[in-house]
Amino acid sequence: MNWLSGLWQDVRHGARVFAKHPGFTAIAIVSIAFGTGANVAMFSLADALLLRPLPVPRPSELVTVGTRVKRGIVTLNVASYPDYLDIRERSTSFTGLIALTSGTVGLSTDAGASPHVKLVTMVNSDFFQLLGVTPAIGRSFLPEEERVPGRDAVAVLSHATWQQEYAADPSVIGRAVYIAGIEFTVVGVAPEGFTGLHPIVQEAAFVPLAMWPRVISLPHVDPLTARDFRNGQPLVEIVGIAKASAYGYFAEPPQDMVYFPFRQVPRGNMALLAQSTADSVSLVAPLRDMVRSLDAGVPVYDAQTIEMFYAARVTTIGTVMTRLVGGMGVMGVILTMVGLYGLVSYSVSRRTREIGIRVAIGATSGRVLRIILGQGLMPAAVGLLVGLVLSGATTRALSTLIPINQEYSPRTFFVVVPLLALVAVVASFVPARRASMVDPKVALRDE
Repeated sequence: MNWLSGLWQDVRHGARVFAKHPGFTAIAIVSIAFGTGANVAMFSLADALLLRPLPVPRPSELVTVGTRVKRGIVTLNVASYPDYLDIRERSTSFTGLIALTSGTVGLSTDAGASPHVKLVTMVNSDFFQLLGVTPAIGRSFLPEEERVPGRDAVAVLSHATWQQEYAADPSVIGRAVYIAGIEFTVVGVAPEGFTGLHPIVQEAAFVPLAMWPRVISLPHVDPLTARDFRNGQPLVEIVGIAKASAYGYFAEPPQDMVYFPFRQVPRGNMALLAQSTADSVSLVAPLRDMVRSLDAGVPVYDAQTIEMFYAARVTTIGTVMTRLVGGMGVMGVILTMVGLYGLVSYSVSRRTREIGIRVAIGATSGRVLRIILGQGLMPAAVGLLVGLVLSGATTRALSTLIPINQEYSPRTFFVVVPLLALVAVVASFVPARRASMVDPKVALRDE
């Protein structure tokens, strides 16, 4: 029990020391809290995008299909709705094809109530059947509800919407829900844990793709017949249920492909590939001269080796998010370490005389090390707790503005808390070790 009594004395003494300098202590705790919040938020994002499997029975069988379109640093597979119909009719590589598109619209349970902005996903009629997802109550969509554009205003609610808006009332089937000002009839409720095929955002409801023209206002464009999806035109995501899960590596066997005539889908640029047994960089100047001799008005730019080309082609949302999460995580760790190191170092500098007296009257270096280390971990624990609370509150606040999937995985806390605890120990140990080596004669003479 002596060690418990000594620990309690150290904690009380440390609290008194930090209370004498509230401004500096508050700055350190805030920096630790922000570092904790940043790490929790970034790892939660990484967990949702990279670690957590999609909430379907066989996620490894899902394959995206479409034309590769670059949006900023991310390459997407997209297509038009007519493309989806053509691929579904001709493809032999899939047991089924899913088409979906999402939009943020107003949703309310009463015609006169103020709507909340929610994410609604429009899907084909066999969306749930192909994914192997059975509604918790009610049914999914029927084939005839996809045939006539704008006719069948039926909806399957997400489990979260059912709980939040209808208090998990089983009699919700057949009742009305207003989406984009249109009265829909609730025919089913998705099972708990199913948040659609978007790992981060959380859909509030699912409606048939045939309702797309009415739910999302697109002036002068019919999204169900428009084939050109360039320049912000309507597009869908196509997800195939693969017959064999062998579509994820580079040296895979030939697959079904879809080709478009250049005149049908013209591109603003094209790539010229040249093979050489010599140094590929030496080909750049001759190739520029050759193209210029054919047409002086055609620019040649972005010359790169096949290694650079391949690296750009394999850049996915996973690699982008890995770099983003890694960078933000490192920033959070550095912020935590700098704040705590500064606080403990400042405390040691202010207590040099006290530490010298302790050593002079018999305190061992281990005892001094334990005192300073314990006092450094106390504000770290407070900052860690505040950061965890703030991260949860921030996520809940954001979920009222945008439909973020705010579910936390235990992995987030099992990784972030031990990591920041280790950072706190390291940041406190350096000044604590320096304090334990104080020469009492030097310390008292300097004072």
